Amino acid sequence: MASGSRSLGPSCHETHSSGEDDDDQRQAAAKVSNYERQQRYRKKQRQFVICLESTVKRLRMDVDKLLIVRRKAQEVQREACSGVCTSPASATMMTAFAKTMCECMQLFESGALAQQVKFLESEMCEDVQCGDLVGRKSILDQWTQFALSFDGIPSVLQHYAFTIGFSEQASTIGQVDTVLLLCLTDVSLAKIFPNAYANQYLRDKLLQRPVVPFPTSVFFQFDEQGKVCRYDPTIDFVSGLYAVLGNYADVASTLQSAAITAAGQFLGEMANNRLSTDFCSTSASAEFETDCHRSTSLVDKLSVAFILSSGKTDLGRNPA
Repeated sequence: MASGSRSLGPSCHETHSSGEDDDDQRQAAAKVSNYERQQRYRKKQRQFVICLESTVKRLRMDVDKLLIVRRKAQEVQREACSGVCTSPASATMMTAFAKTMCECMQLFESGALAQQVKFLESEMCEDVQCGDLVGRKSILDQWTQFALSFDGIPSVLQHYAFTIGFSEQASTIGQVDTVLLLCLTDVSLAKIFPNAYANQYLRDKLLQRPVVPFPTSVFFQFDEQGKVCRYDPTIDFVSGLYAVLGNYADVASTLQSAAITAAGQFLGEMANNRLSTDFCSTSASAEFETDCHRSTSLVDKLSVAFILSSGKTDLGRNPA
């Protein structure tokens, strides 16, 4: 009877053994799970390495192909340059091109209208391209408007640097790097930079340095007859104004609503102040010259959006 009264549940020893078995099973399951995760990770890692090696191999092949193309292009350019430079006639033409570019810069600086007209008729094509405009008259208008816009004070160019080369189409191209000195007055500010003229802080700061240097480059392209068929000036107003104002916020404010582009083309009322000088050209080309407008497809380097998009804008002081 006493034995029948004993508990029928598991003993303490059996319970302890069962708990150890459960722990062992959990540990074994955890090891299996960790192993499977490691295997999946290693598999992904191997796949990534294989993909990366394949990409690197492909890029190296692409680089090798581009280097071969570059070497061939350089060889062709050297052969063309060697053939041209060794010819006495070609050397004479190169000298003539440099002389034309130099004379062009000097005549722009002088402001002598009669000499400018004579030069344009003799050295430039009738349909010469000037930025997005066409015709000799567009260049003459541009040159004349500079003197009119800057209070009649002639522009000054300093530090000429000439470069002559060849394009992929085997045409002769040249570039003149110079510094354009412009004299800023109340009149010129009102005409060219009306936003700065209306801001007393900007106006006073700009007039403290009446002569402002603007880095300028002029691109020339010559046709088979040795005449200029393309004339593209680029004036770095941003760098010039930054040297005076000291921050890009004030530069952006100054260039807002500017009446001139980086190509030296005048806008608004300034663009209407054109000469009545006529060249010996067809009526069709003359009509195109006067009706040509500024292209909206080109990026204007003077736009505020262009300046601010560089990410270098300083928070300069600009009181009203």
